[in-house]
Amino acid sequence: MKRRKPDFEYGNLSDVGRVRKENQDYYGRYEGAFGKLIIVCDGMGGYEGGSIASRLVVDAIAEHFKALGAHYDQRFEMEQAFIRAQGSIREFVKSQPEKEGMGTTAIVLLIHNELYWFANTGDSRLYLKRSGKISQLSKDHSLVQNMIDKGILSEEEAANHPKRNIITKALGTEHFMPDIFGPFTLCKNDVFMLCSDGLYHYFSVDELSQILDKPAQEACEFFVNKANELGSDDNVTVQIVKSYCGSTEQQIEKSPDKKLYRIVLLSSLSLLLVSSLNLLQQFGCLYPKAKKNKQDNEEVKPKPVSAVSASKDTIQASVSGNIDDPRSKVSEQDSMQSLSKSRSSKIPKQKDKSKK
Repeated sequence: MKRRKPDFEYGNLSDVGRVRKENQDYYGRYEGAFGKLIIVCDGMGGYEGGSIASRLVVDAIAEHFKALGAHYDQRFEMEQAFIRAQGSIREFVKSQPEKEGMGTTAIVLLIHNELYWFANTGDSRLYLKRSGKISQLSKDHSLVQNMIDKGILSEEEAANHPKRNIITKALGTEHFMPDIFGPFTLCKNDVFMLCSDGLYHYFSVDELSQILDKPAQEACEFFVNKANELGSDDNVTVQIVKSYCGSTEQQIEKSPDKKLYRIVLLSSLSLLLVSSLNLLQQFGCLYPKAKKNKQDNEEVKPKPVSAVSASKDTIQASVSGNIDDPRSKVSEQDSMQSLSKSRSSKIPKQKDKSKK
């Protein structure tokens, strides 16, 4: 009897790199009634501080989800998990004040019932490869990303900027709340990659895409070995998830949700058009056609309409819409709280924390 192929394939690996003395990265993978949870953290904060922070956060987020059943509000619980993780760091610092300033980034992927959510704080990343195309799903909370958003730097310039390691959000600091996105539909053959900045700085987007075609664990080993060959001046951590279940892109396009969305969109546009026409007519921008007098069959000109005097400051006869992308919101206060990562010393290599 032919053995059934598993729904998911996993790979993971973490390495201290070629320069650091301590690995302050940490990762975890967990399964339960809540679904599947994959986490990568990149710690910071001097000797041992970063490694402690990254472990505390992975453990706290995992414990939060383990206590949940199969039915829950994923976005709410993701937020609560980060709040719990923040509390774990702050409590530890209270007991050991010398560790003040320790913190960590976090990138979290949650898969449940063929849907997925993700959350991030800091500059660890989540990539998705689907139908041969790779895209970065998360957005860095970093000084150079702020500069890109403001048009000061290009993506190419940011990649080699001397301050690219300064982040504006991290667990353990005042600004720790993550960006949370989802739900999104999981597709067959989706490939997710979670990684610390010690990995993605050494590869172009095309190189990432090509390597992700390898089996999950083989790809992880290739990434880490190649980064080390290139001199890897930071810890390197990666987790890869390959999905062999879920919908096809064609099914997503034909889904009832997709059709309903289009109906709602068209209805909204129709209502907006009618409202705009009424608004224009109200301010005298549209006039009804002149009627003919049946008695003498002569055209009757419309009576003059008194001019409406209004300045641009008091009347704006335009309708506009604005959809905010949460990933693009960066406050000046966040930039003021920029954090510079520093790491040292060495700790034992981590093992995959799979929980079935």
